[in-house]
Amino acid sequence: MIHILICDDDRAFALRLRAAVDALLEERRVSAKITVFSSAEEIGAETLASCDAGCLKAECSARAFPIL
Repeated sequence: MIHILICDDDRAFALRLRAAVDALLEERRVSAKITVFSSAEEIGAETLASCDAGCLKAECSARAFPIL
């Protein structure tokens, strides 16, 4: 199983993105856990460390994760 993190301050967009990624992975029979956040500040260190892939909005990632 892969762990994917999606973060965007537009929650509706983040949920649509999650649905699209989920559908794509389902077609390919890939098991995934997709976690959605609307603020990068909400993402805990444990969650971040356990994800295999992420989609972070640029403004969010620069504020909370300056090394990204």
